[in-house]
Amino acid sequence: MIGGNDDFSQFMKHKYVDKFGDFIAYHKANTIWPGIRNVLPDILDNSQWAIGTGEFIDFWRHNWLNRRSIKQVPHLNNADCRGLLDKVSAL
Repeated sequence: MIGGNDDFSQFMKHKYVDKFGDFIAYHKANTIWPGIRNVLPDILDNSQWAIGTGEFIDFWRHNWLNRRSIKQVPHLNNADCRGLLDKVSAL
């Protein structure tokens, strides 16, 4: 949903992802964000990645390796991951 370079992925990233790569936690008036935010954990838990070159996949925040992201394994919060902008393609 946000790992691609297609128009929909770009729209979602620009509208609902902050500058650190995390989903926004606040409400945007007149949007569908509250509905998306409520089901986002289920969507992400049941999604699979097509890695390709890995240039659009966030190493820390996306669940590209397993059902949980690297960030979630040691229970890091958003503040712990600020500035970590590595992509899978950097491996």
